[in-house]
Amino acid sequence: MQRAKTVYSASEEAKANRFTIKCILITLLVSGVVLLLDLANIFIVDLELVAIAFSGTCACFVIIFGIVRIVGDDKWWIKYMLIFATVVITTIMGVMLTYHVVLISILPILYACQYSDRKVAVFSYILSVISIFIIVMAGYYLGVCDANMVCLTNGVMGKYVDEASGLVDFGVLNPNPWITLPLFYVLPRCMILLVIWPVIQHISQCMHEQAVREQEFRHLSETDEMTQLYNRNKYLDMVENYYPSVERIGVIFWDVNGLKETNDNKGHEKGDLLISGIAQTIHQSVRVKDYVYRIGGDEFVAVLENVDLETVSDIVDRWKGCLEFANKKSRITLSASVGYAAGAGSEIEQVVKRADAMMYEEKQKNKYHR
Repeated sequence: MQRAKTVYSASEEAKANRFTIKCILITLLVSGVVLLLDLANIFIVDLELVAIAFSGTCACFVIIFGIVRIVGDDKWWIKYMLIFATVVITTIMGVMLTYHVVLISILPILYACQYSDRKVAVFSYILSVISIFIIVMAGYYLGVCDANMVCLTNGVMGKYVDEASGLVDFGVLNPNPWITLPLFYVLPRCMILLVIWPVIQHISQCMHEQAVREQEFRHLSETDEMTQLYNRNKYLDMVENYYPSVERIGVIFWDVNGLKETNDNKGHEKGDLLISGIAQTIHQSVRVKDYVYRIGGDEFVAVLENVDLETVSDIVDRWKGCLEFANKKSRITLSASVGYAAGAGSEIEQVVKRADAMMYEEKQKNKYHR
């Protein structure tokens, strides 16, 4: 009968998606600063190449931000789109600026480590390998000239300088870049990325395991062990911090009948059956999105969001039907007094008092009829 739900934040995956978007925005801002510094002649990179890199980053950000705004950030495929967009951005910047942004190729894998799904990490690595190949080959022809790739230098500068004349001689140009560049540049960078990948994955796994443990501890701290309903601590927290912001609420208050007599005459094991049996009928009668709390030894409260009094009454009637059906096969007679009320979320304490008063009236009637 477990029903733990997250109230105060979206899913961890949606949070990771928002963080990735934020990081892409930071990348956009940094590329904008580079463009401004280039315009001011502080950087000496070809202005056209910097402008293309900045424009490509802007276009990618606008597209992904627009898609997320339309469909939301909690769809399962959004993370794949964001990783793909990050790879596209790193590829555009890498092609245009080559060795200036060589470290940027690791960004997709860093973003992927936020997600618990291992397939996202594999997806990011495969795309990063493709991206590195494109960066090296397209950068050779279209980006900032990398003298090492053009002349295949492999030693210290002294090997290529004539001390007498001071002239530099790098020898012949790269005769076959489509063979040499993948062999001497793409492959080493992919191998470096492969070395980094398991380290990042391990860190990611540790982070997710810690998050799971924290979630379990939080669940234990707010759940009643016997009934697996939320406990009084959770109830008080919600009343103070959440329900006042809800426009309309409905409250149903239950008090188990005859618990003390059952414990005294039949034993606490039967009393526990009575409590868990009532909890089960309540769980069966409320909606999936409703919260039910055990706030005392024999008291239960359900809080329903954005409902009117008629809806609350219908749920109470459904509970009475569940109770009647449960008593046909229960080893002990299940009985509870119930009261309900509805009102504004900002007045939740008054709504609870009205439901409690109605429950008390019914409890007095039950005592009188017995």
